[in-house]
Amino acid sequence: MRRRGRRGRSHELSPDWDTAEIEVETRGMSFHFRTQVGVFSWTRLDTGARLLLDAMEITPGDRVLDLGCGYGVLGLVAARLARKAGQVDLVDCNVVAVRLAEANRAANGIPNARALVSDCAQAVLGQTYDVVLSNLPVNAGKRVVMQFMVDAHRLLRPGGRFYFAGPKAGGIQTWIKRAKALFGNAETLEIERGYRVAVAVRGEEPPAEVDEDYFRYRSIVVEVGGQELELVSKPGIFSWDRLDPATRLLLENLQIGPEDTVLDVGCGYGVIGVVAAKRAPRGRIYMVDSNLIAVEAARRGVARNQLGNVEVVLGDGPAAIGDVECDVIATNPPFHAGREVDYSVAHRFIQQAHPRLKRGGCFYLVCNQFIPYERVIECEFGRCETVARTRGFKLLMARR
Repeated sequence: MRRRGRRGRSHELSPDWDTAEIEVETRGMSFHFRTQVGVFSWTRLDTGARLLLDAMEITPGDRVLDLGCGYGVLGLVAARLARKAGQVDLVDCNVVAVRLAEANRAANGIPNARALVSDCAQAVLGQTYDVVLSNLPVNAGKRVVMQFMVDAHRLLRPGGRFYFAGPKAGGIQTWIKRAKALFGNAETLEIERGYRVAVAVRGEEPPAEVDEDYFRYRSIVVEVGGQELELVSKPGIFSWDRLDPATRLLLENLQIGPEDTVLDVGCGYGVIGVVAAKRAPRGRIYMVDSNLIAVEAARRGVARNQLGNVEVVLGDGPAAIGDVECDVIATNPPFHAGREVDYSVAHRFIQQAHPRLKRGGCFYLVCNQFIPYERVIECEFGRCETVARTRGFKLLMARR
């Protein structure tokens, strides 16, 4: 396989710093993929995907599910191998990934595939597949990975194959054991650079039962400023069962006026946006996240609190609200892509935030003490100050 990445440095503000192109040659076929910030392994083909491409057996006419598809490399290669008689569904909870997978499908001229936004395999319930592929999202949490395995088992026909991969550091050996318990078998096919790829074959046993508790949205009560808030959350969202300390630091120092327009970027289950809506009853609040699960939880939390001044958007960073100008933009950005550290999402948030602030408006970003976002913020805003800190976190603020 041949991979070619193109990536600039964010503080140089080159027009294409946050996109990359990857060329893959496998089994006598060539593919061109466009990727961007916000998708796992967006600058290169990662080891797990490469091992799966080598190991997966796809025959003409197969129906294939790519579970957690990312920008689409596994599913689109599988679609070519399945030929026109086959069909491939690519699903991911990240709307950025799904849009890229669909664009890459079209760019590579692949008619027998479709990309869908989905919480695990919810979007394709009722379908039956010959093969399920998954580069397991080990950083999303044990309950998410287990649901991937359960969904693979219940959607495969008897005799169908589940090919999956993951890093040793992410517990892939344990997941192979759990696949063996679920399917009755699991075989490691290849080991390389701390990664393993394995296959499990569905037998004649009944399909695995759905863990309804995983898909259940449930109430979560958090305390902010001496007041309790009831929100809605579920597994698959960052810090889904508690208020994380970084977000608490941000909320304790966030300055919002009663008529402000506020943007909560990477909103998760929506605690920042809900607090902002209560502090700005005559203002307008926008909450944006690329994760379908987070957006649904945030919408339910807004409804639970009977807030009429909030709009929740499934989209890609500050740009998702178009040309709306804000008084305040706040974010606790992610800095992991899978198990790798990647600060690019935060850099993109910073770059997109500046033009969406009113003159005099404030941008707040909370992060771990060791992450040096100050330089990027200064490049965009001219100045960055630390307004609060704890032992583990710091709250940065810039004004347009």
